[in-house]
Amino acid sequence: MNELTKKRGIKKDGQEFNELDVREEESRLNGKPMEIIMITSDYLDNWQYHVEIQTETFYQSKKALDKALAIEKITTVAQLFPDIFMPNKKEFFKDLMMKYDDNPDKYLRNLGEQNPLMALAQGQEQALGDGQNVPVTEQMNRPEQSLARLSGAETI
Repeated sequence: MNELTKKRGIKKDGQEFNELDVREEESRLNGKPMEIIMITSDYLDNWQYHVEIQTETFYQSKKALDKALAIEKITTVAQLFPDIFMPNKKEFFKDLMMKYDDNPDKYLRNLGEQNPLMALAQGQEQALGDGQNVPVTEQMNRPEQSLARLSGAETI
């Protein structure tokens, strides 16, 4: 216990830090912030305890319920209030990833980069647009571009 509270160094602002401070900072940098508090054993004297053991299946079912509720929340907000969801989609994503015990920053890091497959699909839509910027799906719904007519199953 003395090893954990022994002075380990001094911050730039002159404040001392110990091993517990280092562990708290490491957990914060790993995306799972926590506060570590040390108490002496005599602090727990003259207390009554009630110990309850929870099975792993109970923990897993609670975790699954939390994930389902998070997905339901995102789906509901996105469908009913798209004007609120769109500007806050990163925050919704971060909350969801935290429910999955995953670090959202590793996914958001590449958010600004364009996917090569998406760029190719956009290039094809522009190339097939007859000089106009018309999506392929709309072109296929036009009578002159229908699949039946192009395959010869429908005559003009």
